[in-house]
Amino acid sequence: MRIDVGAGGNFVFNPANVTAPNGTLITFFFPSGDIPHSVTQGDFSNPCQPIAAQGGQNGFDSGLQNSVQWTLNVTNDQEPIYFFCKSPTHCGLGMVGSVNAPSTGNTFDAWQAAAVKVGASEQTLQDNGPVTGGIGAVATASPAATSGGSSGTSGALQLGASSALTVILGVVGGAMMLVA
Repeated sequence: MRIDVGAGGNFVFNPANVTAPNGTLITFFFPSGDIPHSVTQGDFSNPCQPIAAQGGQNGFDSGLQNSVQWTLNVTNDQEPIYFFCKSPTHCGLGMVGSVNAPSTGNTFDAWQAAAVKVGASEQTLQDNGPVTGGIGAVATASPAATSGGSSGTSGALQLGASSALTVILGVVGGAMMLVA
């Protein structure tokens, strides 16, 4: 599954709200350019702030990036996963996304409205680089350079929920390879 970050030069994720069963790999494609973006795991009750550690596990964070791709593996499709861009003002402008958001209550639209409500009072977050791991979805590697930019196509790749595969992102000879 593919999500474009900053699609069309706008402060958006496209698509912004997806449904993905356990084992789905979601690859975020970051554009080239002067404006870096992030995919930072957030908490519905505290928009535009990284999710607090739960049970010793931190949320995922791509770090501020340009011209890379970054992949998450969905590990708990029973709970919604909320994320945002931590580049200054982007979240407050509505640059948020979700995986498996419910259709009532804590919906994607409610998540985005809460972020926009934060608006100009959004705090600028320090970028400490990528954080692997995550809650409900796991990043197993740091972002890697894209081959051919973000205009290529990407199909959905799903791993069976019972599969015990380790995904390793590597750059070999300038080409991105998934090794399972």
